[in-house]
Amino acid sequence: MLYQASGALLTGFVRMSDHFAVGDLSSGAITLLRTGATPADAMTTAGTVGMSYPSGWYHPTAGLAARPTPGNPGSYHLVFNVSSQYNDIPSTNQVAISGLLSGAADGDSLYKITVNLNGVSPTASGLQKVAAGIRTVAGMQFAADGSLYFADNAIDGPGSDEPPQADELNRIAASDFGNIVPDFGYPTCYTAYRTGAQVGSGCVDPVVTLQPLNAGMPDESQSEGPVEIAFSPSGFPWAYANGMFIGFAGKFASGPANEENAVGFYDFSTGSFIHLIDKSLPGVGRPIGLLSSGDSLFISDMYTGVVYQIAAADVVVPEPSKLSMLGAAALLLAARRHRSW
Repeated sequence: MLYQASGALLTGFVRMSDHFAVGDLSSGAITLLRTGATPADAMTTAGTVGMSYPSGWYHPTAGLAARPTPGNPGSYHLVFNVSSQYNDIPSTNQVAISGLLSGAADGDSLYKITVNLNGVSPTASGLQKVAAGIRTVAGMQFAADGSLYFADNAIDGPGSDEPPQADELNRIAASDFGNIVPDFGYPTCYTAYRTGAQVGSGCVDPVVTLQPLNAGMPDESQSEGPVEIAFSPSGFPWAYANGMFIGFAGKFASGPANEENAVGFYDFSTGSFIHLIDKSLPGVGRPIGLLSSGDSLFISDMYTGVVYQIAAADVVVPEPSKLSMLGAAALLLAARRHRSW
């Protein structure tokens, strides 16, 4: 065992050189961990960034992303969310920041700090808002060009199984990150679920809104509640080589009772959104944890405790024009059930 936090609900987990950052949904803290001398050695706590949420806060911190600070070796930008205090109205209080640095953060926002690892112990500075108008973000990833992608979970519908707002995949361009504070619209500017109608105006458009596929048809497939995201593994074939995978929680159940728990894929080249794994599959609960590595996409199921590996298959494939996207999935990808605990 490398690390254990008693009573914690661990969420985001990102690497920064020989340190890791991990979030705790129960306390709101972000803990910096230092690796041991060997891979088998336990990690040790190197510092914390505490967040004191007012009682009853609807969405405490969950998401993390990190990248090397441009032009400053040994330093990292660490991004985290201070999500919405309420379901569908703007936050009215701030969250106190303590530990490695102090300050106050607004709700409905993404923030960054700069973590310097050059000394004996890490230091943190530069608390800065980098996005406004977000509701609750868990999945965040920096792209190779320095832009930040994140998935925002939509407003819950009052008395309804479906939200009034569509979930979103959003992007902050590298040139904007830390230079402006883009407003992504929560809670008054968004795209309506199913209808695609625009509600409100003046907010930053998402990369894509995550609507039901084949809406209203017998084979309709839903995906609701985006959690982790992952870029295409470097070894994936052409059909999945340039995009973003998104894991959806859906409901607190396994398929077929959970009809909103697909794993989606957004193709940057074509602008299309499909389901790599469809909703309601028997035995699949909440496939929300995603990791890209080499030729594989790893998926962890929060509800069932299973980790899956989807690996590129070694097959001869027709030209893209001769093969549908969904047909390609069957030929190009092989799924393996890894372990259960």
